[in-house]
Amino acid sequence: MMPLEQKTSAELALSIAAMVKAHRVGGIDVSAGLDEHLCALLERPCQSPADALALLSYAQFIHRNLAQNGVDNPDAAAGAAATVSAYLGKVVEYLEAVTGLARESFLSSESITVN
Repeated sequence: MMPLEQKTSAELALSIAAMVKAHRVGGIDVSAGLDEHLCALLERPCQSPADALALLSYAQFIHRNLAQNGVDNPDAAAGAAATVSAYLGKVVEYLEAVTGLARESFLSSESITVN
């Protein structure tokens, strides 16, 4: 098995999905490994379209959960919002690098390129 430090964001996300499935289907306790993978996903950069899709999928999942279930615990909600922001930030940085456009290009009337 590949060491956690060598996995891409996409590989981490696929591993997380497999762990969740193992828990749902087989009742296997995956909490320790799951926490480790989720922390690694926050640390890993976005370096490919597959990484971007993985990070956007998790950001959307967390956002949808917050929107549908409301907020009982403000600290948990703030942590979830920070996670979504981190995932989105990584994807934006990746897309800036591959397109040569800066995020500000879409937020103002000026076109700004990334050097």
